[in-house]
Amino acid sequence: GKEQIIINKKYKHNFSKTEKDNSKVYICTDYKTSYKCKSFIILNNKKEILKYESLHNHLEKKFDVSISIAK
Repeated sequence: GKEQIIINKKYKHNFSKTEKDNSKVYICTDYKTSYKCKSFIILNNKKEILKYESLHNHLEKKFDVSISIAK
């Protein structure tokens, strides 16, 4: 499956694309719903956060995960 990031077991972001500088962009899974959520995360190739836009426009969900980055 696709790479995903889950924040505080509440918000899920799916891998979207790799930029020219090899950073990876993950967008909120509610982007493609009626919410059109604009939240995203950009990680460098060491999986360090370069930018996190956390303004979700929908309620959080509970995800049962044991690790923060899953494939």
